[in-house]
Amino acid sequence: MTPTTRRAGRVLAVAAAVAASAFIWHDLPSNSAIYAPFEVQGTAAERVSGHAITATVTGVRIAAVLNTPKPVAAIGRWVLVDIEIEPGDTVEYPHAELAVGSDTYAPTDRLPPGAELGQALQPGIRTRGSWVFDVDPSLLDARAPLTVRLWVGDGRLDSRLAIAIDPGAAVGMQTAQVARPDRAAS
Repeated sequence: MTPTTRRAGRVLAVAAAVAASAFIWHDLPSNSAIYAPFEVQGTAAERVSGHAITATVTGVRIAAVLNTPKPVAAIGRWVLVDIEIEPGDTVEYPHAELAVGSDTYAPTDRLPPGAELGQALQPGIRTRGSWVFDVDPSLLDARAPLTVRLWVGDGRLDSRLAIAIDPGAAVGMQTAQVARPDRAAS
């Protein structure tokens, strides 16, 4: 082989390696996919357990007004997910979101402090309360599927509970009472 042929072979080998690297790079998962939580599927009224949290959805209510010390009207409709949560063996801060069809809702921040779940969960202490979401009424009228997702910490590389709720099981009312979370030993 001549030096020119060897040089051309090296250039082609490097070009092939760069092209293969670019192809592989575009097929790599994103950071959000790499660190995504592991969903644990369940249904309402079923005890669903993940790594550091166990939960049971005990009911779902839909209302136009929340009866707190001062009534709070919804922009859409209030969806109250009544739930019982038990942490693992460490203090945890629970997080939730409600998927209604393809839309996702965060819990409302319009309630008085301490009125809903979200405070620290203590090991061995079961907490009952409600997550409250302000949801577009057209999605509820269309009976879009409901799924409440619960997790603790930042959720990366950990389990996230995904509890499906039958929209037909939701109890409709004009005014709903939001009780402070109730804590009891497990």
